[in-house]
Amino acid sequence: MHLLTSVMIQSRSAASKSYLQDTVLSLVPGDDYTKYTRLTYQALFYTEK
Repeated sequence: MHLLTSVMIQSRSAASKSYLQDTVLSLVPGDDYTKYTRLTYQALFYTEK
């Protein structure tokens, strides 16, 4: 059974968001996630997954 989870990190500029994202993703197998670093609200409606 696959459990789908979404995570969005929001914070001020230079607040180590990328570091947090990379640290958490290092615990997940590479084929099991898609990483977005910049995303518009509308882009979520057009993803294939």
